[in-house]
Amino acid sequence: MSPQKAAPKPIMIFDRAQHKRVQEKVMSREWVDFLYDHPVGRLLEHHVLSHPLISKLGGRLKAREGQKSIQHFIDTYQINTDEMAEPVSHYRRFGDFFVRKLKAEARPIPADPHRLISPADARLLCFPLQHNLCIPVKGCSYTLETLLENRHLARQFENGYALIYRLAPVDYHRYCYIDSGSHGPHVRLKGKLHSVNPIAIETDEPIFARNYREYTLLKTDHFGAVLHMEVGALMVG
Repeated sequence: MSPQKAAPKPIMIFDRAQHKRVQEKVMSREWVDFLYDHPVGRLLEHHVLSHPLISKLGGRLKAREGQKSIQHFIDTYQINTDEMAEPVSHYRRFGDFFVRKLKAEARPIPADPHRLISPADARLLCFPLQHNLCIPVKGCSYTLETLLENRHLARQFENGYALIYRLAPVDYHRYCYIDSGSHGPHVRLKGKLHSVNPIAIETDEPIFARNYREYTLLKTDHFGAVLHMEVGALMVG
């Protein structure tokens, strides 16, 4: 008898609405497991799929899928359609649905300007930066300077806090500013487009520092200087 394949390790998150730990539903879990747990899959992901052109092509093909694909996505991942600004029938293509707008009351902003709001629907990690160490995920830690490719800017934030907002494919894919204020220019850093799923992040690849990313320096009215960075991901870069 051949040995049974081990069940995939569940990804557990704390759901603040339910006040308990729940298992995250991962889109295309079998595909993600193959790309990061199988030797052939790792070669394919590292040398072919992570190229930005592949993500552009894959994203465009997915975006053109119709209402049948939209409804399947809603049913599978239990999307709350009551908070959507437009009814499901409004969306003819999956790409339009993916960047759907919500009703204004669905994400109320607190009146107290000193309360830090979330810039996006996401799974959140928060930890203090220790001198120049950044993003300690399992055995793969790297420096803020590596992430930003800017030594002067890295020193400015080396003793601050890092908040990582990870948007899963099922999340509402829009984000907002955390406060009033002003911002500097958008800085773009070239890179590949690896998955930012926890399964990928827990490999020995410094994914955040290798993916295509953009950042903006914000001068906020209530939280001082804040560095806002967007990190691209496989197929949604």
